Amino acid sequence: MAFIQEDLARLGIEVVAAPIEGGAFIARVTRSFDYDAGLLGFTLTDPDPNSEMALWMSSGPLHLWYPAQDRPATRWEARIDEIMGAQAGETDQARRWAMYQELQQIVAEHLPILDLVVPHALAAYRRDVQHLRPTPFGHVLWNADAIDVVRREKTPR
Repeated sequence: MAFIQEDLARLGIEVVAAPIEGGAFIARVTRSFDYDAGLLGFTLTDPDPNSEMALWMSSGPLHLWYPAQDRPATRWEARIDEIMGAQAGETDQARRWAMYQELQQIVAEHLPILDLVVPHALAAYRRDVQHLRPTPFGHVLWNADAIDVVRREKTPR
């Protein structure tokens, strides 16, 4: 936590850390909403946007900005709801990709959540795996549709 405080202090943001037990913290951010800011670690390993419905849908249990909404609090949240609902039923991969690109643009513009900490992650793969492009966040399957395995013929010894 100290390194986060130091980094934010360089930006002029004072952080007073108040560590609490995990269960109590989750209760605050999902039920009582008795907090100013929180540091959570989301580990999403599925590259499909459907795995993130609980986070992005305004009615989702992990939607921690404007929580417990009956309807979206902003137009951009309503658009995210539309995108997530539409992409879940879309079978055309190009259209799903375009929808998720729009969602990412909206998130980049409004910053409802910030990625502050990136875990130390290593990715290893064989030479016959092509187009694998790990991100700085340790995600290796974000472009799963482009990854290929090219079998090379073994040369006799």
